Amino acid sequence: MLKRLIAWLSRLLGLARKPARPPAAATTAAAPRPEMAATPAPALGAAAPPPEGTQPVPFVIPCYIAPTGEYPTPEGPSTPMFTLAMIHAAVSQGGETPFNALPADGRLLTADQANAALYSIILNQFGGEVPSFALPDLRGRTVIGSTGVATPANTVPMLWVMALESVPLFDQAAGIAAGMVMPFAGTAAPSGWVACDGSLFTQAQYPALFALFGNSFGWLPGGQVALPRLTDGVVMGAGGPYGPGWPVTKVGTMVGGALQCVCLTYLICWNGMWPNASPNSTIPLQQGFVGQIVAYAGTEAPQGWVLCDGAALAIETYPALFMLIGTTYGGDGISTFAPPDLRGKMIVGPAR
Repeated sequence: MLKRLIAWLSRLLGLARKPARPPAAATTAAAPRPEMAATPAPALGAAAPPPEGTQPVPFVIPCYIAPTGEYPTPEGPSTPMFTLAMIHAAVSQGGETPFNALPADGRLLTADQANAALYSIILNQFGGEVPSFALPDLRGRTVIGSTGVATPANTVPMLWVMALESVPLFDQAAGIAAGMVMPFAGTAAPSGWVACDGSLFTQAQYPALFALFGNSFGWLPGGQVALPRLTDGVVMGAGGPYGPGWPVTKVGTMVGGALQCVCLTYLICWNGMWPNASPNSTIPLQQGFVGQIVAYAGTEAPQGWVLCDGAALAIETYPALFMLIGTTYGGDGISTFAPPDLRGKMIVGPAR
């Protein structure tokens, strides 16, 4: 009893000898991940870069290119439309192609009359030799902003464009919302959209965007704020950590590493057109379609869309989306199901 009392007093007064650290070879605990060991954890609320060489987790979603639709010109309608040559990520039932869109799988097409409009936009930038041309190949790859320079492996350079205005629709239907971001296989933003190149703008220029995200992507004194800079980057889903011990990302957070990333919110359409593949059907011009996934510069889902955050949804509230995806991404299938969780992730097409 006396010995225990003396030992306790020694520890209290700091007199007890600290046990020697075992040599490295004798350590049995798992070593920490090298990248985490080399970089201190950031201060609370700080937007620190992730360990060097890391990147968002790839998340497979089928990707399609629209071969028909509104021809994209800078002088077109001022309200945004889903145009010819836009890339659509979408989940589907049994792998069915929505609206006869073409999988973005690098296939060769002939630049004949049937494909003349599409060829006039993308030309041979993705491969092929006249009279053939290739579609962008997103199999196991993600879209990265086009800069005209060498791009990292497993990426395909394209133009990221953002909708300038919202298209209100009836009965809570999903329409294009200001701040939606789409990959586009052309070289200039269609009318109603603007290139995500980090340019500065004022409230008077783009009032809907100014109200939506303000200075989330940067600003200068005098009332100027910035668009997302995706000229050399990829979209990463906001709301998730880079990895264990790292802070949750917010819309506008820029993440460096193997890939330069800009964090945006991912949305999935629940109240839109059903993605049928009947003959001569085309992707809707201004309405979303069930299962369609888009990036978004806001934090709250607009009408007809829900967040891709993996949260449980009531089947009775979102019956069309449940009919399409079931419990693929979670839920009990009785009263709940879940959308895909794209927080901290980047979209890649199905592998070869």
